[in-house]
Amino acid sequence: MKQESLPKKVATQNKEKEMAKKRGFLAAVAALGVYLLAVMTGIISPGLAALAQAYPELEFTTIVLAATLPNLIAIPVALIAGAVAGKAISFRALSLIGSGLIALGGTAPYFFHSSFNMILVSRAIFGIGFGICFTLMGTLIVRLYDGQTRDSMLGYGAATMAVGGVVLPMLVGYFVTIDTHAMWLPHLVAALSFLAVLFWLPEPDKIEEMTGADHKTRFPFAAWALIIAFTLTTMAVWPMMLGIATVIVGEGLGTAVTAGMAISMFAAGNFIGGLVFGQYAKITGRHALPVALLICAGGMSCLAFGGLLMIMVGTTLIGFGFIGVGMPAIFGGLGQMLSPSAMAMAGGLVAVANNLGAFVAGYWMPIAMNVTGSTSPRGAYTAGIVVLLAVAVFVWFTQLSQKQQSDAAVASA
Repeated sequence: MKQESLPKKVATQNKEKEMAKKRGFLAAVAALGVYLLAVMTGIISPGLAALAQAYPELEFTTIVLAATLPNLIAIPVALIAGAVAGKAISFRALSLIGSGLIALGGTAPYFFHSSFNMILVSRAIFGIGFGICFTLMGTLIVRLYDGQTRDSMLGYGAATMAVGGVVLPMLVGYFVTIDTHAMWLPHLVAALSFLAVLFWLPEPDKIEEMTGADHKTRFPFAAWALIIAFTLTTMAVWPMMLGIATVIVGEGLGTAVTAGMAISMFAAGNFIGGLVFGQYAKITGRHALPVALLICAGGMSCLAFGGLLMIMVGTTLIGFGFIGVGMPAIFGGLGQMLSPSAMAMAGGLVAVANNLGAFVAGYWMPIAMNVTGSTSPRGAYTAGIVVLLAVAVFVWFTQLSQKQQSDAAVASA
């Protein structure tokens, strides 16, 4: 491998410093605020039981639509947002639309709840905003920052999601003790993000469409491999969320509170991974994602075969590998191989991969349990180990092939 010349390294480092200085602290706050919005779709879970009591005539499966509908709405919205971001509509405008819709649709049920259908309409509006913001979160960082600063910011984004994933549901749980419909008020946090974007978020450089041969290769197979890997990883990991309480309570390892602690350890691992991702990326280099997948597989092994202590260790490892360093590795990898125009669409595809993987997980889990001959979610965890290892090998070989093609192109130049 050819070493980069010292003058070129110095020039690259100076460019990164100038870009970071130009963006400034407040711009970083605004960009990370979009990450915070990307976790808001699941924050109402602590209030679902109270919501069911407020509408006793409805089946609980209908009540759950308040939590799941935004994810379904987000899939087509993400594709549209990725196609128009930075081209037909500016990134700032889309960010304002997304955060505004989340604030509007998220808090509307506090004021309009005479029928559950009104809540579902509000959640659909919220889902549009969620789809936009999930699409933009990583794309904004990739477009606004470069080099080591980009890696650090992607990690801070994952850490921001971890903090939001813990604090916001706690707020919902607190407000629901005051009044059932007050559970919607924590969505007002989106209004703060709206203001941060309005006043502090700079618009990334305008995308110029690629033409000719470059246009044909602007979304290579290696990029699709990362999207596929994220979908399969989400599918393999999500049964942890769905079944951890069943394992802990059903096997007499603890109570529902203990299960909540296990999920909190997932968030802690996520937070730690996000904080250290900059250094993690420097150490692992192009192998950042395969190593993250191996960490997830190790965590899943703890869930499949361990007692309560190992379960706590396992959820921490999965949080570290999946969201903490895995998601930033995916956005960072896409940012390195894609043109600015293609990166906007890639953000939409990552959002689709996340929601599709979570949706499929509900069907994958019983199938995996049947295949492993288990009546416990541990069977799905065992199958998840195999999936994660296979995805790690798939990504590694894809990246190896891409490197060989790149080296051949340089040698022939």
